[in-house]
Order: sequence, then structure tokens, then C-alpha cells
Amino acid sequence: MENEAPSGYVVPNVRIPKVVGILNIVFASAILICGLCMGVYVMILPSFGKAVVGMQKKMEQTLEDQKKAELKQLDEEEKAAETAEQKAIIRERRAEINERPKPSMNVTSDMFTLGMDDAKTQIYLWSELVTSLVLNLMMLFAGIGLVMRRPWGIRLGIWTAALKIVRLVLIYSIFIIAIVPTLGRAMARVALKSMAMNPQFANRPLPPQINEGFFARTYTIMYTVTAVGMIVFGVIYPAVCLWLLTRPGARAACSGVKLPEEPTDSW
Repeated sequence: MENEAPSGYVVPNVRIPKVVGILNIVFASAILICGLCMGVYVMILPSFGKAVVGMQKKMEQTLEDQKKAELKQLDEEEKAAETAEQKAIIRERRAEINERPKPSMNVTSDMFTLGMDDAKTQIYLWSELVTSLVLNLMMLFAGIGLVMRRPWGIRLGIWTAALKIVRLVLIYSIFIIAIVPTLGRAMARVALKSMAMNPQFANRPLPPQINEGFFARTYTIMYTVTAVGMIVFGVIYPAVCLWLLTRPGARAACSGVKLPEEPTDSW
């Protein structure tokens, strides 16, 4: 990855650094914007989830206080009732109040956090975001250097492409090994609790094979396949850049040697 032009005569190919440089600038800018949004999301999600759970607890307490007040009122009415018919009506109303379903908070809590309050998951997420930020800043600067056909631009472009490939393999391998099991279990709990709250399954038990382990395995397979796909498709552009930027013509174009003026319609 030295700065010297290739030995012997090589025809400089200025199109390679220009095209790769423009693509680097476009892709890096888009990924940086998405990465910053994701960073904000990761920061506020646990706090937002706790706030929602707090509001639900307050609502549940309000409903419980209302239920107690209604039952107390019924007790007073029953004491004042003079006929058996009036007392029977009061007992029916009391049974209706006691049979009211209680609101469930656990589904909402799991949906908002999904294990993101776990220290291991937090370390992984911030590592993923920080390394993405650093490498995409490098990619942006490399793109500028390539468009200007600077020697440091091609060196930085080659190093960035190589590091991006290494990062993708490492970060998603760690995701599969350390994060997917936790995420799969969290999604399994959400799925089971959502089904339990569904009126369609309220009055009958779920099939024996439909349990937390089933959903956990399903989500684990799904997230693992997704991570492998991210590695396979994610390395395509860095690998192509690495191959193009190591071509003798591209290195000669960014060698710092003064080239003849290009035609106005040249890339």
C-alpha cells in the first residue's frame, strides 16, 4: 500500500478513482446519517420503554383504585338492600367487576427493550455504532481524496475497504454468538404474550409445540440468517473497491504525477 507509482509504464486510469470516490462519498454520507439516527434511537429506547412502563403502572393502579371504590360502594348497597332480589343484582355486579381482565404491561415492556437494557447488548450496540462511524468517516475522506486523485486518497480507500470487510465479519459474528440468543428469547416472550392476549386464543390452550422454545429457535434462525446475509452482501462493495483501487492504472492515476488535461466529457 505504498505511495509509489507502479514500476514500468502504466496507463493511468482516472475513471476508477473518480467513480469509486463519488460512490464512497454518497454511500458514506447516507450511512453516517442513518448511523446517527440509530445512535439516538439506541440512547432513548431504554428510557422511553421505562417511561411507558411507568405510565402503564400508574394506569393500572388507577384502575385498581377504581375497582376497590366500586366494590366498596357495592358492599354499602348490599347492606342497605332490603330484598333478596336486590342483593342478587348486587352480587352479579360484584362478580362482573372481579372478572374484569387486568391490563398486561409485560408485552409493551419487552417490545420496547427487547433485551437492550442488558449490559452485553449495550456494549455490542455502541461498539457497532462507533466502529461504523469511524470507518464511514474514513470512507468519506477517502472518497474526497480519490475524486481529487491524491496519493493519500487511494491509500486511505484501500485501508478503509479492507477494514470494512474485517469489521463486517467480526461484528456480525459477535452478533450471532452473543446477541442473537438474548434477542431470540426476548422476541419469543413478546410473541407468546401477544398470543395470550389475543381473543382468538383466550379460551383455549396453545398447541404443545407452540411454546417459548419454539419461538426462540425460530427467531434465532431468522436473525442468524439475516446476519450471514449482511456479511455476504455487505462485503461486496468493499471487496470491489479493494480490487479496483489496487489496479495499476488506478494507482498510477493517484501517484501524484502530473497527467495531461482530460477531455471535458471524461469521467
